[in-house]
Amino acid sequence: MRAHIERRARNFHEALHLAWFVHLILQIESNGHSFPSGGADQYLFPFYRRDREAGELTDEDALELIECFYLKLFTINKIRSYAHTMVVSG
Repeated sequence: MRAHIERRARNFHEALHLAWFVHLILQIESNGHSFPSGGADQYLFPFYRRDREAGELTDEDALELIECFYLKLFTINKIRSYAHTMVVSG
């Protein structure tokens, strides 16, 4: 499936993809410094509710998508210089 950012997300799956892209872009823009993805429940819930009411999404499918979304969030790792690593390595 190709993501089309020129249009709105149509369902929960696409909304998660868009949230990932926005998060990734913000991480790149801020050089990976402490950008949280808080509030996702507020902007993703309408998509979840609509898909559930339409019978297009099960709770199990939604949980798997959310788990995959968080795994992607955790893959972002800021690579630091050796000097910085030595100073803050504990």
